[in-house]
Amino acid sequence: MHNSKIIHIVEEHLYTYYSTDMEIREIKEKYSITDKDINSWIKSKGKINRVVEIMALKNIEMQEEIYNKIQWKLLIGKILEYYKKNEPDKYLYIKLRYFDKCSTTKIETKMAICRATQARLKSDIVYYIALFAVKENLIKM
Repeated sequence: MHNSKIIHIVEEHLYTYYSTDMEIREIKEKYSITDKDINSWIKSKGKINRVVEIMALKNIEMQEEIYNKIQWKLLIGKILEYYKKNEPDKYLYIKLRYFDKCSTTKIETKMAICRATQARLKSDIVYYIALFAVKENLIKM
């Protein structure tokens, strides 16, 4: 996996950290069982049917996606707590950049740091999260 892809994955989860619950609802809607599926399942009770297999696969895929979202949220939450206590500048940068979606100019003004320092902070944060994500098997190499 290329560095840019890893950076993209980590940043995507940072940007959507506070909307994880909404994403989980969307996943459930995406894999929702229609009335036709339920009726087919009831009719085929006791025998293996293609519709039943599809429903089982949908359920497995849904559970895996939801599990992945929850694991990412827990991981980022732990790292945020660590930054809040030990490295408040990185916590503030994450808050401004990913949660408040401030521009580099606004961050420059609010934190009194130059763009080069912002780039360093961003790479430190993203690679730190990526290392923990690899350790937790959230990113596969």
